Amino acid sequence: LDAATGKFISGTPFGPMNWATGLDENGRPIEVPEARYGKVPYNQLPGPLGAHNWQPMAFDPDLDLAYIPAQEIPQAYAEDPRFFSKETKWNTGADFAAGVPPVATP
Repeated sequence: LDAATGKFISGTPFGPMNWATGLDENGRPIEVPEARYGKVPYNQLPGPLGAHNWQPMAFDPDLDLAYIPAQEIPQAYAEDPRFFSKETKWNTGADFAAGVPPVATP
């Protein structure tokens, strides 16, 4: 984003991603329909921990490169038929017991 105007400049994934095909002209993700999981599980990459989390980044001013520690941890999402909203809970409606798939393809 432009620091002065807040307008979208550019965005490129630094890790594998399969829930969107890219970004539109406003910087919003272009979602694939399957990512809106229902009764059929969807193996999403990255999973809920993201491609980058709390790990610190590094910058080399001589090379003008940023080093971003990344992780590839997929998660299978499916609709939880037992879901009901609970105050102060995560309330995703997802059945996380669907688990991490043994092999995920982006």
